[in-house]
Amino acid sequence: MATLTRVLLLQRLSESWDDWWAGTTTGAGSATTIVDTALAQLDGGDNDFCNNWYVRNVATGQIRRILPTAGYATATGTITHASMTAVGNAAAYELHRINPTLKHNALLRASVLCFPGGNRHGLYLPLRDETLVVDNLISNWDFETFAAGAFTGWDSVGAPTLTQSTTYFVHGSNGANIAGAASTGISQNLLTVANGFARIDQAAGKTLRMRGWLHATDASNIRLRVTFDGSTYTNGAYHSGDDDFEGPGVHYINVAIPVNATQMTVSIEKSTAVAAQADVVVAWIDPVHRYTLPTSFLRDPFAVLQQVYEDQPNGPYAPITGYGKPIAGRILRFTGMGLLSQPTTDAGTVEIDTNQAEYFLAQASQWLYRAILQGGSQQEREYIATRRQEWQQDIAQMEQTGTTMINLAAHDPMGVWKIEGDSTSRYLLFQQGR
Repeated sequence: MATLTRVLLLQRLSESWDDWWAGTTTGAGSATTIVDTALAQLDGGDNDFCNNWYVRNVATGQIRRILPTAGYATATGTITHASMTAVGNAAAYELHRINPTLKHNALLRASVLCFPGGNRHGLYLPLRDETLVVDNLISNWDFETFAAGAFTGWDSVGAPTLTQSTTYFVHGSNGANIAGAASTGISQNLLTVANGFARIDQAAGKTLRMRGWLHATDASNIRLRVTFDGSTYTNGAYHSGDDDFEGPGVHYINVAIPVNATQMTVSIEKSTAVAAQADVVVAWIDPVHRYTLPTSFLRDPFAVLQQVYEDQPNGPYAPITGYGKPIAGRILRFTGMGLLSQPTTDAGTVEIDTNQAEYFLAQASQWLYRAILQGGSQQEREYIATRRQEWQQDIAQMEQTGTTMINLAAHDPMGVWKIEGDSTSRYLLFQQGR
């Protein structure tokens, strides 16, 4: 996907306002001055062309006001400003009539203003989310969340050395790398972490099903395990050691839940000191009818698909048919619309191309216009007074000429799912009896 940096968008926004000067100093300044003899080409000789403007130190991002009087000396090419980190010799700086902070805020707001509304087209971030699995009770099942040497939601068995593997994984961007001594691994007690499931008496007699993908270079090393009392284990098959991932057709456990269970702990454990890897480890008991939607979706998802083949987590994915049901253990794929990124650094990016940037910047200019009218100086208000109608016309024209993206609506022709919400979240509900 094409992206543009904030610093480039700042330049293009400023240029559209005829408010852009990017220079390089010709002498060493101080905490309150910058020196650039090239500024003489902008000055008419009256020593005040940039008084009360703003200077931005490109290296640090600091923005300071130029003195309202005696802010520029033509003879030496020196600008005097409020104190900041010194801009030395041969250093980049910018001059702005309008406060660059307002411009940065306008770029942030443009991401929101561009989002389609009603029948209006706009710009958005196309989303594809595959973080939910049908009926799954294991959290962080794909090992994408990792901090301080541990996988979120998982406990250590023994004292393993844990890292995310970007080499050995079958879905997403990471797998779990389990290294260290023999007889170590990671575990999760489903009584305390699985979607609030804590009533073991209702599960007694039912079957817990666990599936996973494992990788090892030595035989009889890594396997799946389940315990209901902390001492008696039901074990899955060991990996063959063929230096490849083996999937749920090999690594699975189906075990009846006993009446006297005191825990429901699933684990991935290795028996040798050789590192091994795991990914897409899931478990389920009963159908789950409600799923919390990812917060990145600003609207209801356009489509809900499910993994077609158990041994192909990366696709294909297909709609759930009207006469079918979500299949336990299969990954769900949501597609829809999210907000364009809101960069807070010069190097931060927005997911637009150069053509879409014109629409994005027109929306930013509209917001900047309103901000200046509310709090800007008289000089700034007079400077932009005639531009607002032009931006409105540009926006309307670009919404009709292919610059923008079509607004997407939730679409479930089979009547399998619907979306509901409350004050905190939105939920996917499967409407078929399961």
